[in-house]
Amino acid sequence: MDLLLISFNDNADELYNEYRQKALPIAAEMSFKIQGIKGIDQTVQGNLQPQSMLIAKWDNLSVRERFIDEIDERLPDLHDRRRAIWSYFGLTYFEMPEDVSFAIDNTKHTVVTAYWKEDEAKFGHFVSQFKKKVKKHKGKSLMSADNGKSPFGYHYQPDYIEITEWDSAEAFEKFYNENLKMDVEGLSQVHQFVLK
Repeated sequence: MDLLLISFNDNADELYNEYRQKALPIAAEMSFKIQGIKGIDQTVQGNLQPQSMLIAKWDNLSVRERFIDEIDERLPDLHDRRRAIWSYFGLTYFEMPEDVSFAIDNTKHTVVTAYWKEDEAKFGHFVSQFKKKVKKHKGKSLMSADNGKSPFGYHYQPDYIEITEWDSAEAFEKFYNENLKMDVEGLSQVHQFVLK
């Protein structure tokens, strides 16, 4: 699974359409399929403010990594194109142990939370407590993943990421107020985004 956080440069529509015609067929040939793109409404925690999140899938990890190895040869100006289109392009890919299926309900309040660890043991405890607090406040986990990788030049590599669904912004706010009080000693960074 790919998770991309992106922000577009101004006036990049034509370049993006060209990119889609040249780069996406190569990726599709190697099993790449976009599963969804969502705008990001606001950054709740952290210092990154991307405009959109894209989720995609590949048949398996080896195919995904072969694409990274081969794309420069097949499309030598790929990275120049990406810089011209996006002011930010952060990519993490995860090997999923089993198929995951979920839908984002636009009538709900959907939040993406990413954590980076500082201390292994404390981090594991923190994630466990995070999950308990989501459940306690009646949040629904749509998807979680860990041990992601980023290709060189596109580093966005949280140690744990979870997408949660809440009945309303108010329901999330109750959880969020408690989330802010959690002991973050085992963490080095957090990003938390509300999807549109």
